[in-house]
Amino acid sequence: MATLSEAGSGLGALSVKVTRRWVFWHGVFPVWIGGIIYLIFRSKGLVMFRWLEWAGLDALLEPLRRGSAPLRPWVPDFVVFTMPHCLWSYALTVNVWWIWREAPRQALLFSVIVGLTSGPLVELGQGLGWVPGTFDWMDLAGYIVAVAAASMSAFALIRRVSLCGL
Repeated sequence: MATLSEAGSGLGALSVKVTRRWVFWHGVFPVWIGGIIYLIFRSKGLVMFRWLEWAGLDALLEPLRRGSAPLRPWVPDFVVFTMPHCLWSYALTVNVWWIWREAPRQALLFSVIVGLTSGPLVELGQGLGWVPGTFDWMDLAGYIVAVAAASMSAFALIRRVSLCGL
């Protein structure tokens, strides 16, 4: 079975500088931004805040939450409630592409399908009452857009590599 790089994508020859930058901006940075939004603006009743309390980190977060509280009326609900999940779904998809880039095509396809469907399936599970949370059509659409954008970004990198021989 051929891997992506054996199939002519050129990922095996991609410069370390380009790949590290791409992985950071597309696979790490969105997680960080989504986490910051979540920590600053979401309800402290969420499980994540209990984890922070358990780890003794809740006191570090409190000044940031208090300082940003006056901004909340101007931050759209979409940014607070949907965007973090979209950013995380985007990063998951990019990271799955990156981690499995040298895998045989069937394994890559399976891993990408898992990444592509995880967010939307959780949202649909919420709608059916199988998963805790509140179903929202905007969340579902956001997941789909995020996964599509991440896949296009990954394909663009693969194309750039194969055309430019980086």
